[in-house]
Amino acid sequence: MESHSSNTEFKADVWLFPFLNLFAGVGKVKGHVNVGVDIDLDAFVPFPFCRPANPCGHAQLPFTAHVDNTSFTFGSILGYGTDHWFAALSLAKTISVSAKDRSDMKMTNIAGRVGPRFALGKDVMLTPYVGANYYDMDVTVSGLVRSGALFEDGDGVNLRYKVDLKSSRPWAAIGGANLELSSHWAMQAEYNWGKESNRFVLSLTFRP
Repeated sequence: MESHSSNTEFKADVWLFPFLNLFAGVGKVKGHVNVGVDIDLDAFVPFPFCRPANPCGHAQLPFTAHVDNTSFTFGSILGYGTDHWFAALSLAKTISVSAKDRSDMKMTNIAGRVGPRFALGKDVMLTPYVGANYYDMDVTVSGLVRSGALFEDGDGVNLRYKVDLKSSRPWAAIGGANLELSSHWAMQAEYNWGKESNRFVLSLTFRP
């Protein structure tokens, strides 16, 4: 199986202390899961439709399960820095629910980042950084898929499915940069390299 998803989120935050930031967000998760199913019809279909004298064999039933969820995120950032360097640890929990009760997603994201800070001009600061990220995802997708004609009389198979996906290798290396354009605007680009998956994050931040 193979999954693809994208997340669009609105997030608000507040600095509770100079070193502690709390944030919450709401967004939409959209994507799909491609699943290839091999069905042993002789074990699946009861006698007398499939029998040793007239075996039904195997049927391939690939299908796509769609994900369209509303997500809620809560988390915090612990940070410390000077004019020349910074270090930060972020923790976030995301719960995503579907209006049609077809999918459920839970994500835990813990990341550490450290890097230098370079002044490029008045109120303009460039901060490249490296770090490590723990991204654990638990997804459940369920529904009903109908096959085409599989038997001589033209009948098919209705298959009710439930797919559970978990992160087998949740650790990844981080490389990115943050560009502070002014005291109000900032841009960030980040790439995560994992053993089985990669992630790219691009964000634009405004602070009143």
